[in-house]
Amino acid sequence: MVQIDRPNITPNSLISKLQDEIQQQQSIDISPNTSPSSRLAYRQSKIKYINSILSDAFNLSQVRTNLPQKINLIPLLRNAKIKRILLKTYNFLFKEQRTINFGIIQVARENTNLNQQLSDQIVNLENNLQKLNVSVVERSVHIQTHLNQQIASLTSRLNAAENTIQFIQKNHRDQLHYLQADLHQQKQLVALSLKDQNKDLSPEIYITQGAVSFDSEKPFRSLSQEECHIDFFYRAFEDKFRGDRSLIRERLQVYLPFLRESDLSQAGDEILDLGSGRGEWLELLRDEGYQGKGLDINQAMIKQCRELELSVVEGDALIYLKSLSDNTLGAVTGFHIAEHLPFESLIELITEIYRVVRPKGLIILETPNPRNVIVGSCTFYTDPTHKNPIPPEVLQFMVEYSSFETSQILQLNPSQDPHVLEDSAMADRFNELFYGSMDYAVIGIKG
Repeated sequence: MVQIDRPNITPNSLISKLQDEIQQQQSIDISPNTSPSSRLAYRQSKIKYINSILSDAFNLSQVRTNLPQKINLIPLLRNAKIKRILLKTYNFLFKEQRTINFGIIQVARENTNLNQQLSDQIVNLENNLQKLNVSVVERSVHIQTHLNQQIASLTSRLNAAENTIQFIQKNHRDQLHYLQADLHQQKQLVALSLKDQNKDLSPEIYITQGAVSFDSEKPFRSLSQEECHIDFFYRAFEDKFRGDRSLIRERLQVYLPFLRESDLSQAGDEILDLGSGRGEWLELLRDEGYQGKGLDINQAMIKQCRELELSVVEGDALIYLKSLSDNTLGAVTGFHIAEHLPFESLIELITEIYRVVRPKGLIILETPNPRNVIVGSCTFYTDPTHKNPIPPEVLQFMVEYSSFETSQILQLNPSQDPHVLEDSAMADRFNELFYGSMDYAVIGIKG
């Protein structure tokens, strides 16, 4: 700080200091590397410093009561009377300069006060700006949260709408399929009512020179109205309870590795599917390059297969098998036919299958699994044509008793219902009994 009693302080030096401070302040104000807060802090400190310089200058601008210290060094001027005369003369000579200096100091003080006010306003502006920034950030967070909630709500509604649309589409497909089946049935009933029963006897199974023959090109055997109604009913029943064709095809792919291991791709190796139904297995065999043929007694099912250009003949399974020579087939499959047959017929069927299958050929029989309590006590009887559930070990024994060399039980299609999540032996046993495999298959290989 500048002290007024220091001998080296003069008006010129004060003015020089003020100019230096102002230039330094200007250089900081225009520097791009200086932050606003740093500029403001520097400005505040320099305002205080300039005020101290102006205070020193103000003191120098007042009427002198003492001569400068250097004058006192002259011996002649040490006389008190002479000092008073010189002091009055000095004050008189510099009266106008003091007035000018005083005015300049006042102007400088006013400028400093304005700078102080400007700095205070800058501080207020920065505080308000900071509050505004906080408010904007809070508002942005609130808006973002609200938008996220709206997006989540819209996503949930879109997912619900998509599920609803899928349900409606599936329901529409099912209803359309049922209507088509019903239309086929009505056409068949109308055709039956118009045909002469005596002129419509061209059965698919016919006698030639005492032997039973089957021809896939022959027209269907004539059915009564009741039989026709049952055929179309069972086709609609399968569509309702069997499941979508694509789902059944996917499930049946589990048997393809067994076909590959038995090398059934060789020329002439035919795979006969008993009770071929809607033809999912035949379609899969064709797509995989195997030679498959279906056999069924339901004319509605056979028509559906032939519309898919699948090879299917109409006839009774036992009669058809007995018409074949020994060791002529690569494999015989039957998906959900065993439970439709009486015990004696099932034993005879498996025996005939063993006879017509070539060595290393396969038998594959799939049926509902009564070890699943829900299946054995309830869903098995959903199909009114089912006879009795067959325990896996019993069907396996039938296959082995019919001389198939090896056989195995393949557990299939576990329940998709929620399981008991408790980690205990009792929970595991409960899940096995109530949520275990709903179907199983016995696969045998001829020695």
